[in-house]
Amino acid sequence: MYIFRYKKLWLLLLICTFCFSVKAQQTHFVYLQTDNGQPFYVKLDNKVISSSAEGYVILPNITEGNYQIAVGFPKKEHPEEKFSLKAGNNNEGFVIKNFADNMPDVPAYVSDLNQVWTNLIDNALSALSKNGTLTVETSRDDKNILVSIIDNGSGISDEVMPHIFEPFFTTKKMGEGSGMGLDIIKRIIKHHNGDIKVKSQPGRTEFSVSLPMVQKPASN
Repeated sequence: MYIFRYKKLWLLLLICTFCFSVKAQQTHFVYLQTDNGQPFYVKLDNKVISSSAEGYVILPNITEGNYQIAVGFPKKEHPEEKFSLKAGNNNEGFVIKNFADNMPDVPAYVSDLNQVWTNLIDNALSALSKNGTLTVETSRDDKNILVSIIDNGSGISDEVMPHIFEPFFTTKKMGEGSGMGLDIIKRIIKHHNGDIKVKSQPGRTEFSVSLPMVQKPASN
């Protein structure tokens, strides 16, 4: 188990979160940024692209489609992480971040949790219309850190809501999405002794993940 400072975990999350694209003559550009300005590099199509010293990079001339990118840091303090990126018209929109300043260290399987964030963000982006808004918030209580992914899309219907955590359940077409169902996401969070909750109505869907600041033996 890797034990990272939680702000470091969010540094990787933000790289994924800011993967929104803007249409320009049938191509897109992707803007990637770290929250604390730490330089990083991106591997895309066997090319290595380094960020600026301020911790951002722009990937130009990206055509519509699905991509796999790897993100790492020059000093190799942490292992490379892989993310799925979808460039397309539906990705046009806004990202709002609202991060608490008093976040503690959290023991976590970082690669597993990155899959959680990637899946939840991908789901939120899929629900957005053009110029929609995705919000990522963090907070804490006495025992847990809390992460919320919020979108202002059409919401989850009453018919679908009871089934979203069932194995193999999806409302997406074949080939769409990250390929990881919410039941697997729930298992990863449970393995961290955490919990995931969802609230939805037209115009606001919120997935909230809580993770304990002190870990007990993982549940089976």
